[in-house]
Amino acid sequence: MKTNHNNNFDLVRLFAASQVVLMHTNFAGNIPLLGTVLGQFPGVPIFYIVSGFLITHSYRREGGLGFYVRRMLRIYPALWVNVIAILLLIALTGSFAPDLTWLRFAEWLGVTLASGCDIYGTFVAGRIVEPNGFYQSFPTGVLWTITVELMFYLLLPAIVKSANWAQRFTGVILFGWWLASYVTFLFYQHLEKVAHDNFLTKTLSINLATDLWLFMFGVSAAIYWDRIGRFFTSRLGYWLLCYLTFALVEAYFVGTPGIGARIMTPFAAIRGLLLAGVVLAFAFTKPTMATILRGQDLSYGIYLYHYPIIATLAVLHINRPFLSGVIIIIGTLFSAASSWFFIERPALNSKRAVTDFFQRNFRRHANIAVAGPVDS
Repeated sequence: MKTNHNNNFDLVRLFAASQVVLMHTNFAGNIPLLGTVLGQFPGVPIFYIVSGFLITHSYRREGGLGFYVRRMLRIYPALWVNVIAILLLIALTGSFAPDLTWLRFAEWLGVTLASGCDIYGTFVAGRIVEPNGFYQSFPTGVLWTITVELMFYLLLPAIVKSANWAQRFTGVILFGWWLASYVTFLFYQHLEKVAHDNFLTKTLSINLATDLWLFMFGVSAAIYWDRIGRFFTSRLGYWLLCYLTFALVEAYFVGTPGIGARIMTPFAAIRGLLLAGVVLAFAFTKPTMATILRGQDLSYGIYLYHYPIIATLAVLHINRPFLSGVIIIIGTLFSAASSWFFIERPALNSKRAVTDFFQRNFRRHANIAVAGPVDS
């Protein structure tokens, strides 16, 4: 696979993060047409498709310990600061549960920081927020996707190696991974209808098995890019026309308003495939568009920080569209820029040093294990 940084993926991620912000505010609800249009380009599935493509490329290029060190540095530092910032908000507003002990809090914090999701922390240690307090729950609703992303990093080597193991059947193996996840997705949708509060339903709601089919569009494209890249390069108009035409036809005959990571439609598989085509075509059509960002990637910070701001405004009953919109935009951009310049970019710049450190120590401990203790 031959790709380079001459693409618009930073711009795609910025669009996806902005879509999530707009869908979580009242803007989309107050402007029906805006909500309908944004619903056709869901941020979370776009993130999954982009991640499947780029992370597969990264793994095949780097592999091994270095790959995992780089992935962890990209996810964890900004995530941990975000969780700590939210905990400070909870503390300042006196929203911690009165029966919360230090042991339970330590358990909650450890699980949350490791898994990337407050929901898993709450499952293990119980609720840490007072239901009748200023915040009735942990004021964020997006961290579950981080957990799914981390699960994807762990499973990706198995996917790539299984595809490389039988090269003549690479397509069949990749389709098998996709199909297993898509069947799980359908099963989850069934459980949501008949057993919403079931333990299995809740488990599948935050689980890579339910979402892998979206990643697999990007994974498959990355593996076959040398063969199929020409069908996406400078082809955004064609893919966009096909996708929107299909969406209109489906909406007319089936009444489907949009697509999403948790929205089941009769033709979700086709919609997902066409959306992947739009995403990849956008990334490789007029790639100089991304230069307007000058290498600054605020998408992760926007994704992490917009929800706590929206939740705080809701608790304060600040619901005037213009005022709340200004606060959300300014607050989110300031938080995202701070996260990028002071946390994310420094962490990314330390990738080589951290990787070298782990590799040196890994080799040293491996040599000690092989050699055994030295007799005195």
